[in-house]
Amino acid sequence: MKKLGLIIIALGGLTLAYYLYEQYTIVKKFTYQITGVTVKSVSTTAINLLVGFSITNMSEFSAHITNVDLKAYINNVFSGTITNQLDIIIPQNGVGQVQVDLTILLAAVGTQIFSIISTITEGTKLDLDIIGTITIKTPLFPIKLPIKYSATGKDLVAMYKQNIG
Repeated sequence: MKKLGLIIIALGGLTLAYYLYEQYTIVKKFTYQITGVTVKSVSTTAINLLVGFSITNMSEFSAHITNVDLKAYINNVFSGTITNQLDIIIPQNGVGQVQVDLTILLAAVGTQIFSIISTITEGTKLDLDIIGTITIKTPLFPIKLPIKYSATGKDLVAMYKQNIG
């Protein structure tokens, strides 16, 4: 009877180890691409962006995007955040699309506000970084896919002009 108990415990341990290994490797089965950062509007108080992602699921099961948690930095100064609860299905060996609104509050960047506004209007130096995670619910455990995107002021001005003209 003790041997049977030990065998069951050993099999349970091996099964758990296998699932943990799969969870570790599953993160590598998801990739993302920024499909676009669209400047929706610019005012003296905020820059409103629409950020699009394409998430590829290279695993053998479907998954759900449940949360987007991103922070925006302008010239290395924190200036905005996104936290959206979502329920988007990514099919097995398929692609899911996500679009989220990002409002960058110019007051958050303090004394850089005037240089940022002139950057948007004149296209001079500005660096935008969007960093965070997208949470993907898998059959085993939720995983966090790291996101990092960078753009310059000229990129944003070009996107804005494309959207208004």
